[in-house]
Amino acid sequence: MAAARINWHGQDLPVVREIVTLGGVETMVEIPELAEPELRQVVALLAAFDRFEAAVSIIPQELTAGLYIKHGGTPAKWCAYLASLRVPQSKTRQPASMFQPFLRWAKGGRPDTTGLLSKLAAALDEWLELGEKRPSPITSTPGTSEFAIWLGGHRGYTNVAERRRGPSDEDYSESESAGVVLFDARYSWRFPSAKGKKYLALHATIGDTEWYAPPVIFRALGCQFDLDPASPGADKVPWVPAKHHLTIADDGLTSPWWGFVWLNAPYGGKTFRLWLEKFRAHGSGVALTVDQTSAAWWHDLCANADLVLQVRKKIQFLRPPGKPLGTNALGSSLVAYGERGVKALENAATAGLGTLFQPYRESQAILQSKTHAKEKEIAELKARIAALEAENDALKATH
Repeated sequence: MAAARINWHGQDLPVVREIVTLGGVETMVEIPELAEPELRQVVALLAAFDRFEAAVSIIPQELTAGLYIKHGGTPAKWCAYLASLRVPQSKTRQPASMFQPFLRWAKGGRPDTTGLLSKLAAALDEWLELGEKRPSPITSTPGTSEFAIWLGGHRGYTNVAERRRGPSDEDYSESESAGVVLFDARYSWRFPSAKGKKYLALHATIGDTEWYAPPVIFRALGCQFDLDPASPGADKVPWVPAKHHLTIADDGLTSPWWGFVWLNAPYGGKTFRLWLEKFRAHGSGVALTVDQTSAAWWHDLCANADLVLQVRKKIQFLRPPGKPLGTNALGSSLVAYGERGVKALENAATAGLGTLFQPYRESQAILQSKTHAKEKEIAELKARIAALEAENDALKATH
């Protein structure tokens, strides 16, 4: 009798039986014969999930996080590992989650119609965002690692998912998944969003000033700032890459500014325009602002900028403890003044954060400069040709 085999994502693999322990109960599942024991366990746990959901609320993520550490512990190396497994990636859009495509692959590639994999991935994405503070998933007894304790402290993956915008299922068509390519490390990150508070960003413009730009912005900018003059404090936003932070106690609006500035100005009150006017006068930095294209201040700021990047997706702003979470309902722009600001926005555009626009006035000046240079070059060439012709005529005359 021939051994059973299975078509696993286009590979013909033998079927093996894997024993998994769930909530003190052992069960056996049949899965493809994969080389890594940890990988087989993830596949087996997900295969048994429908029967033992309550018992496996931690273990699949614990093992997946362990695989992430085992295969390099960086987004780039994880992406290379996924490519080696031939985990499909859409050619037309970035994955919303670093881990959901892997979990979907491990569950056989079926669409996530219940949203289960999105919830499982949400906990892993949040763990990844902790950076150096990530609790270790390494343990000899499944479900007892620092990772498991951390996730249990958040009351499980469902609670984490409810606090985040759930990534959509990466359901690729046959044509999209036919040519699998290496995962791109420039993936989108998800942060807490409003639930039932559609216009929280509009309320922020009225009087609520505590809206923190998330780490994804600064990873895309790829630069170091000298000063954050409108900071809630380095202890509250340690991910903002600024050497100095001025808080409300320092009165950053009236204090001197220096160097390359990051500005996320307080949206509430009458001082908002004053912050932007000071930023314009300073002339070196990147400002994050809401897209109010019908407002005079927006045109004053952007029309005089060196470069503007309109963020592709609505930013999931972070909030102080106890404050409602929220999204900027109007969209956002990053506005650059000075050479360092231009370079930062070019980095962000390359990372897929948004689309660059150059103010018309600046574009015209560059165009005129290039036109003048080209005209000068043509005139020099004509003069050179005339000189050569004259030299040639002189040579003919001597003969």
